[in-house]
Amino acid sequence: MKTKKSLQNGSKATLTFSLPKLCLLVEYQYMSKTKAQDLFLYLLFYLIAYACGFVAGFWIQELLLRLFISDLAATFIIFAFSVLLNNSSVYDPYWSLTPLLLSIYLVCIFYPILNVYHYIFLACLAFWSLRLTANWAVQFRGKRNEDWRYTHYKSKYAEPIWQLINLFGIHMMPTVLVFLAFIPVRYFVGLEATYKSLPGSLIILVGTLLEMKADIDLRNFASQNNSGSLCQEGLWNYSRHPNYLGEIVVWFGVYFALLGEDVTRWYFGLGAVLILLMFIFISIPMMEKKQLKHREGYALYQKTTSKLLILPKKNMKKSEKAS
Repeated sequence: MKTKKSLQNGSKATLTFSLPKLCLLVEYQYMSKTKAQDLFLYLLFYLIAYACGFVAGFWIQELLLRLFISDLAATFIIFAFSVLLNNSSVYDPYWSLTPLLLSIYLVCIFYPILNVYHYIFLACLAFWSLRLTANWAVQFRGKRNEDWRYTHYKSKYAEPIWQLINLFGIHMMPTVLVFLAFIPVRYFVGLEATYKSLPGSLIILVGTLLEMKADIDLRNFASQNNSGSLCQEGLWNYSRHPNYLGEIVVWFGVYFALLGEDVTRWYFGLGAVLILLMFIFISIPMMEKKQLKHREGYALYQKTTSKLLILPKKNMKKSEKAS
C-alpha cells in the first residue's frame, strides 16, 4: 500500500509531466485556429484582387493585353493589402496561383478547339500550380510571419524607398516575369496541339516532381529538429538549390510545349530565360549570403555541391589540385 507521502509525490510528478504537454496542446490549438483564420483572410484578399483584375481587363479586346492588365491590377490590389497588413508575404502564393486562374480563363475561351494534348499540358501546369500553392499553405504560419528577404529590405531602406522596392521589386517584377513565361500558354491553347507538345508537358511534370521532392526532403530534415544545421538530404546532397531548379525546368517546359508546335514563336522563350537569370543573379546569391552567415559548413558545401544542376559531389582533393 502506497503511503500518503508517495501518493503526493506521484501527483506532483504527474502534474509536472503533464503541464508542459498541456501548454503545448493549447498553443497548438490556438495556432491552428489562428492559421485557419489568417488563411481565410488571405483567401478574401485574393478573391477581391482577382475580381478587380477581371474588371480592369474586361473592356480590353486584345486577349494577351487583357490578361496582362488584369494581372497587373490584381497584383496592385495584393500590394495594397500587403501595405495594410505591413507584410509583403501576402504576395507569396500569387506566383503559383495566378497562372492556374489565367489558364482556366483561357480554357473558357478556347474549349471548343481544345484536344487531349491541350488538356495533358494544362493538367501538368495545374499540378505544378496546386502543388506549389499547397506547399505554401502547409508552411504558412500566419499573417504576422514575413519572408526574411522582405524584412531585410524593410529594415535597410527608409519608408518611401522601401515602398517603391515593395511595389516594383517584390510585387510587380515577379508578376511581369511570370506573365512573360506564361505567354506561350496563351498561344499554345490557340493552336491545334499534337504529340509534338508532349515533351514540353513531360518537362513541366519533371520540374514539378523535382520541386516536390526537394520540398519533402527539406521538410523531413527540419522535422528531425535540425535547427541551424545544413540540409544535405536527398536532392540537397547533389544540388544546393534543387527547388529553384524545378521551378526553372517548369517554365522551360511551358516554352518547349509551344516550340514543339510552332518554331516560329521561338522568341517567347524570353520569359523562361528571365526567370532563370532572376534565380541565378538575385535569388541564389541572396540566399547563399544568408546561409554562409547562419549555416556551419556552408562554404565547404558550396565547394563540393553543384549550385543548381543535380550532379555528383565534387572531389575536394581533385578540385584543390585543379585550383
